[in-house]
Amino acid sequence: MKIALILLLLPLVTAGYVPAEKSAGVLVIPALSGSANCAQVSIFHLGKPTFTLIPKEQGARTGKVWVRSGWDGICIQGEVNGAAPQWAAKPSGLLEKDHVEVWLATSPQVRMPLIGWGNQFGDAKLKSADGCAKAVDSFLGTGTVDTSKCRKWYAKQLGYRAWLRRLFVRQWVIAGEYGGSVEEEYAEQAWQTLKAEKFKVDLPVPLRPHEFDGVEASAGMAKEGYVFQIFIPYSAFPAAPNLKLSDLWLMVDVFNPAPAGRKTGPYSTTSSRRVWGEPATFNHVKLDKPVRYALSPCEAPLTEENMYGDKLPAWFFPVEPKSAKDSPVVVGKDFVLANPAGGYLYQPGGMSPEVDVHEHFWKKLGAGEWVCGPHMGFRRAGVTHWAVPVKTQHCTMVSISAHSITRNCWMKGTSFDLDKRGFDARAIGDGIVLVRSGPYSTTLSAFGSGMCGLCTVANLDFYTISQEGKAGKALELNPVLSGMGDEPMGADFSISPDWKTVTEFDRYDGKSGWTSTKYCFDGTMYKKCGGSSDANPPNPPHYPQYAPPPD
Repeated sequence: MKIALILLLLPLVTAGYVPAEKSAGVLVIPALSGSANCAQVSIFHLGKPTFTLIPKEQGARTGKVWVRSGWDGICIQGEVNGAAPQWAAKPSGLLEKDHVEVWLATSPQVRMPLIGWGNQFGDAKLKSADGCAKAVDSFLGTGTVDTSKCRKWYAKQLGYRAWLRRLFVRQWVIAGEYGGSVEEEYAEQAWQTLKAEKFKVDLPVPLRPHEFDGVEASAGMAKEGYVFQIFIPYSAFPAAPNLKLSDLWLMVDVFNPAPAGRKTGPYSTTSSRRVWGEPATFNHVKLDKPVRYALSPCEAPLTEENMYGDKLPAWFFPVEPKSAKDSPVVVGKDFVLANPAGGYLYQPGGMSPEVDVHEHFWKKLGAGEWVCGPHMGFRRAGVTHWAVPVKTQHCTMVSISAHSITRNCWMKGTSFDLDKRGFDARAIGDGIVLVRSGPYSTTLSAFGSGMCGLCTVANLDFYTISQEGKAGKALELNPVLSGMGDEPMGADFSISPDWKTVTEFDRYDGKSGWTSTKYCFDGTMYKKCGGSSDANPPNPPHYPQYAPPPD
């Protein structure tokens, strides 16, 4: 990606300078003072260099590198000694001529679950392809299952994961002359490979490198050798595993022109342990002034649940703060690396792992007060109160005969999980907050499995939050639109503007009319306060997605 040049000779910023120093084996990166931003300063000769280039081959250049952080990103500038540089005449020749490579990662490794997949009966985790027989047989129960498909799938995951890990690292290549360009090579090459035929059906789209990430760089001639600089805004960083952005794995390599028969020339590096593409061998640095991020104003932890309720560590993409005073910076989304899972997925399918994105949302009620989702939280006076789930068993009748009644039962209860569809909240007096979620649709089974597993559930939920921040159930309406047994085949809802009354309308199979049940809010919860066995539903329907099939 090509970007514009920035000037090398800008006024020095010296106020608040703290020399780079060692701290427990980690190099501390000083912050620019006050509201100074990296994109507009020169840090050359700003005290002792952060790094001294280490020649790794005969003929490699020497030099010095300075690194500082600003509220908007990090700035890296360097002096490279030696003869005048030979810049590439076109982008395709970047690596063959003089160039600088800047590597950045927010973690030394990317933790992934064991290769595997899951279904409604549980998940399978494979330490090797030899585990295929036991895993598939446990689901199919044949005892003579063909594992060839599973083995081929396992081998494919190994290649997929190698490229997936590269999407968590950035490598910017800097050169001069033909336009002063900077190109991101490492993650972009991984993305292009994943787009190829072998993986294009299951692309990890949320990890796609930014087409234009705001990085600015330049390289220019000096009296001896050349100088370079690069500004990397936080919005251009790879995904991070900690909401406190502090520890980074950073490395700068400087390459000479390639001799005949080689793709690159002799090089110098800032890391004595350097291994190409391995973040654990980069320089481990720590920002003296970390950047704080939050998923929402309620500051939810950076963890999410998979389909089995297991808590998984999450990642997020940093964004650029609006100003030096923007803290914490709210990002709104995170993601986890989770194995594929689905109903009746007895043989492996999909890619392991998939990128599962979670969106956080919120409503501001007043100064310092927010209600947040998807798991309900309430923040007041700098403290967040998280609702504690209470699960109970729910059953629906499937069939009835002279000898037995068949029911489909599941654990639901009050999870206090909110859906963005229909989410709202309002203060109703005496410090009490009423929270609405819905109507929104789910299926009876998250996996779509079992009798009526794919049946639509129409959800409309109301919750209360006390003055002390304690959550309570006010009303949960969750009709299963199956038309079987005692369940309706269609439904609709009517909600008064002040939320004080809620009416559920139901249409049952074999009946020409509708029934209604009215609920009134008493300040704490909703109670039945009316209804009809021969009701007139809203016309036109308020929520036509729940309308019954035509007669």
